[in-house]
Amino acid sequence: MGKLPSGLSRRGNVYQIRRRVPDEIRSIIGKTEIIESLGTGDVGIARELHAARNAEIEKQFSKARRELHADKLLPLTIEQAKAYARQWFKNEYARGHKEASEAFGNAGLDDLVQNLDEEESYIKTASDPEIMPTLQQIASKILKEHGYSANVDTSGAGYWELVNLVRRGWLEENRRLLRFLQGEPVGTIDCRFENVTTDKEPSKDNIIVTLSALVEEFLCNDENRSERTKMDFRAAFRPMLEVLGPDTDIKSLMPEDFAKVKALIVRLPPNAFKANKNQAKTLTQISDENAGGQVLSKTV
Repeated sequence: MGKLPSGLSRRGNVYQIRRRVPDEIRSIIGKTEIIESLGTGDVGIARELHAARNAEIEKQFSKARRELHADKLLPLTIEQAKAYARQWFKNEYARGHKEASEAFGNAGLDDLVQNLDEEESYIKTASDPEIMPTLQQIASKILKEHGYSANVDTSGAGYWELVNLVRRGWLEENRRLLRFLQGEPVGTIDCRFENVTTDKEPSKDNIIVTLSALVEEFLCNDENRSERTKMDFRAAFRPMLEVLGPDTDIKSLMPEDFAKVKALIVRLPPNAFKANKNQAKTLTQISDENAGGQVLSKTV
């Protein structure tokens, strides 16, 4: 049968739920403890009923806390904002992915792609006064689902982190769905939503971090980097991605793999990444054409 979850016990032939009411909200709930029969002696059914009722009780407690702090501004930490945004994104992406999957073979597929294209353009280009009411409306809905109401501190860094992540998450969802509908590989574009998919979040032991994901996370870590700087970094990482492969799990890399990267770099001509004529060629092709010519070896 296994260990029963906390708060689920058997009394006679019937299972019951038992929850202690936190001291701070007992005056609002009107009791010190909640004890209710689940009306079944089947442990499997009891577990399901317990989980559902436990969630309802937790909402009841959250509502009581809001009443208790109705005249206070509740702070929102940046870590809370990140966690709430990731959960919201996961739910929204699952909904959008289901809708996109159902669109295949239907006459509305082209319309859906066009709508996603237009929406992506709007998210990226809309001015703050234009898009902010929508972002804040979504943020308010997220906060309400987590026990906040109108009394959240909207001047704090946590709140504005959530609003920013809503915009980024909205854009990430659109980009992923467009890739999916266009038959392209669907992966993380914004590192803030790394490993958030339509499936259950993977455990840390099973997470695969690819080279391309690591590069994108590095580029995302400093929002003050200019696009020019990011382009320079991408050029610097290009030999590694080309030789080792963008989808390679970083845990599988060995010293000899990086020796291959170095071997390519020292054969490249100066300005190998800047010449427009080289954009369509691989670095290996460029190095082969440069055999015997000037190389970058002094910079390695």
